[in-house]
Amino acid sequence: MRKLIVLLAVLPMLCSAQPAQKNFIDQNYIEVTGQAEMKVLPDLIYLSIRLDERDAKTRGPLEQTERKMIDKLKEIGIDVARDLAVRDLASNFRYYLMTKGSVDLSKQYTLIVHSGKQAMQAIVELEKLGISNVDLDRMDHTKIHEYREQVKIEALKAAHQKAKAMVNAIQQNIGRAIYIEELNDYSFRTAQENRALLANTGAVTRGIADAESPDFDRISLDYRVLVRFELK
Repeated sequence: MRKLIVLLAVLPMLCSAQPAQKNFIDQNYIEVTGQAEMKVLPDLIYLSIRLDERDAKTRGPLEQTERKMIDKLKEIGIDVARDLAVRDLASNFRYYLMTKGSVDLSKQYTLIVHSGKQAMQAIVELEKLGISNVDLDRMDHTKIHEYREQVKIEALKAAHQKAKAMVNAIQQNIGRAIYIEELNDYSFRTAQENRALLANTGAVTRGIADAESPDFDRISLDYRVLVRFELK
């Protein structure tokens, strides 16, 4: 017990003898931002489809419209067992009270297609069946996390190159990075900006060629970082 007390008494002296580390704010540094962008073709496109017995175009039993939809999707090569699902359990029991006490049924689905061309083909064929309540929910990619990391690395490289160019102009050098801050999350300019395409029936029915427009079928990833490098 006596030895333990002696060591504890000496410990503050040892700590006070250690030199204080220099705060990065007291160092000479250069602060720059780096930005990188990548456009990715999605291989997961989520479409929202609603069948409604009130819809004049699809007037009749919902089960009959559903069967026609499934058959048509199979016909154009979509694996409905894998890529078509009821959006939620509640949609199986969603009823609308109409005039004179009648009740009409509505059902909502999520359809996954794997290219912009396939998405437009599905929309056009469903429109021919009178199913026009189709919306673009979102777009994604099976390797989106890998692409995110690539964009982040490119943004850091851009910041490093910018800092080197700036200090070379004053005949100095940069050292290690002493501070890195993410200025924003990845920006997905996807479904929200493309809803107008599906809302415009004329654009849809013009044909599948529109599906390969870069404005429709690309995910845009944008990333920015702030970095401080030692200035030597």
